[in-house]
Amino acid sequence: GLDADMHVDDDTEPTAEHRAVGHVALADVVEYYRSFGTPVALALLVTLLGYQVAQFARGLWLRQWVVSTGDSLYYVEGYAWLGAATGVLLLLRVFVIVFGSLQSARSLHQRLLRRVLYAPMSFFDATPVGRILNRFLNDTAAVDERIP
Repeated sequence: GLDADMHVDDDTEPTAEHRAVGHVALADVVEYYRSFGTPVALALLVTLLGYQVAQFARGLWLRQWVVSTGDSLYYVEGYAWLGAATGVLLLLRVFVIVFGSLQSARSLHQRLLRRVLYAPMSFFDATPVGRILNRFLNDTAAVDERIP
């Protein structure tokens, strides 16, 4: 998970790291989206639902336009407005995801840094600094690249 996976033995020799390989665990994805914060998560939900509703409305409008014998300009304008609304909702969704990702990355980075800084001194005696930095950077990059 997102917790530290390095362990220290009493003889101050570095031990093997345990690392998950393959897909991202569901618990990590849930923790990532939880760290978005409630307002951002609600905004994401609203934009996702709004986009789906707009897509559905466009399909209904197009179907109604095909079977109608009325004024085509009315249907063109309506379809254009629905397309614009869909585009705006898509753009808003992207902004919310980017903002939430930055929020989440900041939160998770602070938690990871706090855990490393408050680790017992024996951890630093037994673990090379290069390994700590490499793991810290790789885990941070994995969260930034693989989860969103």
